[in-house]
Amino acid sequence: MADGDSFDRQLETADDEPAARETAPSLNEIWDRRIGRRGLLKGMRNAALLAGVASAPLALAACDDTDEPQKAAEPEKPNPTRFKFAEIEHGVDETHHVARGYRAEPILRWGDPILKGAPDFDPMEQTAAAQRLQFGYNNDYVGFVPLPYGTDASDRGLLCVNHEFTSDPVMLPGIAGKDPRKVLTREQVDVTMAAHGGSIV
Repeated sequence: MADGDSFDRQLETADDEPAARETAPSLNEIWDRRIGRRGLLKGMRNAALLAGVASAPLALAACDDTDEPQKAAEPEKPNPTRFKFAEIEHGVDETHHVARGYRAEPILRWGDPILKGAPDFDPMEQTAAAQRLQFGYNNDYVGFVPLPYGTDASDRGLLCVNHEFTSDPVMLPGIAGKDPRKVLTREQVDVTMAAHGGSIV
């Protein structure tokens, strides 16, 4: 980052620097690691459970010294949930890219009314009071809990979203190109704080 760049430009530049492929595993590699780790943890849990509840005779019975041939372990069945889509190349432009064969549609946007009494969103006249009733900024994590709880329903549920941070020069009028730490008013800071946190819709 150049020293003369504004604070927001430095943040944007850092965000756009791609991770080296050798240090950024593919989604398939991450998934394989997760499945492998889950299997290991399950095995450790089961072993600990058996050790904790097995009586001495049962434990001795398990120690068979016969020379009977052991059954070969069954081959692991392929995971039907493995990702099958081609990964998207890294890049930043004005288009929202999704994998071939999929589509993306907005469900909620920053400023959409969430609670009763929320005013219409006006990006030029934001207030903390309004933002507390509206959908927050930067959908960092999204989880879907189907309803009724315990079902596999996909048409009704709770959408749980984490709003991790705000991009002040983008969301607040008049501060683009300036260091937010030097120009934000108290009301603007309160707006950005109200846009953090989480929404359950």
